[in-house]
Amino acid sequence: MHMKKTAALLLAACLLAMLPLRAQSTAGKDDKPVKFKDFTVTEAPGQVKKLSDYAGKGKYLLVDFWASWCGPCRRAVPVIKDLYKQYHGDKFEVLSVAVSDDPEDTKRAQVEEMMLWPQIINAQQIPIKVYGFQYIPYMILIGPDGTLLEENIQVAELAAVLKKYLGAAPKGTTPKK
Repeated sequence: MHMKKTAALLLAACLLAMLPLRAQSTAGKDDKPVKFKDFTVTEAPGQVKKLSDYAGKGKYLLVDFWASWCGPCRRAVPVIKDLYKQYHGDKFEVLSVAVSDDPEDTKRAQVEEMMLWPQIINAQQIPIKVYGFQYIPYMILIGPDGTLLEENIQVAELAAVLKKYLGAAPKGTTPKK
């Protein structure tokens, strides 16, 4: 029952996510960099993953908090996929983190959407509590040194945010129209 209530709340929040919002820089009031907040997820017995397994490892990291049942999340995947193809390499990585989702549904959606980047499955409410977001998709960008650069990145502005930090995509990697 608790899972259904949580799913219903996140579905409502998904609808709110379609409202035009702007990415927010995460620099503090005194312009000091803010480090990302780590969290730990047990995907299965003996299988633990942390955000710090991916963040602060010398690459820009786009973290996409999503769920298989969230329509806006699923519609964001092709955009993320195109940007992943353009920028993935020595300087950039994507990490999708499934929240409030059944792990088997997440795995099935990952295959259906051909999401080739790393995943954290079965995070449930952990990242929501750590980052305080109320809707999905919710995206953040972490710098190579672990600095939280942007949060609340909307799909429509994702390409511009990546270009701001990574420059123009390498030649021959333009997204499909």
